[in-house]
Amino acid sequence: MPVTAPLRARPAGKLGSTRLVAAAATGLSPLLDGADRSGVVIGALSQAVIIQISGIRGPRVICLLSAAASGVPNGVRLGGIRSMDGHRPGDEVVVGEGRIRTDRWKLAIVRRWSSAVRPIDPPTGTTELAEVAAAARRGVPASQLAALTEALEHCVDSTTEDVARSVIDALVGLGPGLTPAGDDVVAGMLTGLRVERLGERTTALSADLIRLAAAGHAGVEVLHLLAAMHTRAPLRRPIERLLSVGHTSGADLATGLAIGMRVGATRREVR
Repeated sequence: MPVTAPLRARPAGKLGSTRLVAAAATGLSPLLDGADRSGVVIGALSQAVIIQISGIRGPRVICLLSAAASGVPNGVRLGGIRSMDGHRPGDEVVVGEGRIRTDRWKLAIVRRWSSAVRPIDPPTGTTELAEVAAAARRGVPASQLAALTEALEHCVDSTTEDVARSVIDALVGLGPGLTPAGDDVVAGMLTGLRVERLGERTTALSADLIRLAAAGHAGVEVLHLLAAMHTRAPLRRPIERLLSVGHTSGADLATGLAIGMRVGATRREVR
């Protein structure tokens, strides 16, 4: 699935008639704090409005979130808003100077929540996470997950790096939806491994989530699970919360996270 092409913005006249406050993920700070940039709504859902703006290294995405939406690492949570109805794809948006202005809203970013992932050394709970994720409905065939694990475990030189890259490339864009299942696995794996950014050939939203995962940022549900792992707390509820994200997105994220953490732990032991 190709990266979503930018829509031509529909002139909005006077932007932002209703003033609201919002909390944003820290991974968005460079976009939110810079000079004003024009953007466009590329997705309008009941619980989220998806905005695309231009970035130095390609399109970036910001997700305006209702109180009930999953806490994605490119998310901006609106205070007290439970429905995002009223926006349309093509609506003009302006982002910058700590504000987001749409047809309906003028949002002031008054709080930031940390989306940064803290490495866990040594990782705990990885086996439990992998087992629960394997029992859940996932969007990627088990054979491809096994191939990913094997390729990462044997990635030691340029030849095996090419094999691993090929396996990962086959996952990017795999499956339908705003965040294809293969991309969720890759994002989870990158969070577990904390490796460099990969090229993307998928939807704009999913590409941005992969970019943020490679830079060490994750969604609220993943961060809660990692916090429980840090403190050796019970993992059942944080894992269930992660698995509840989307149709298979949570299970695919959990699967990739477990793969990345297992391979990362093995590499540290070898060193």
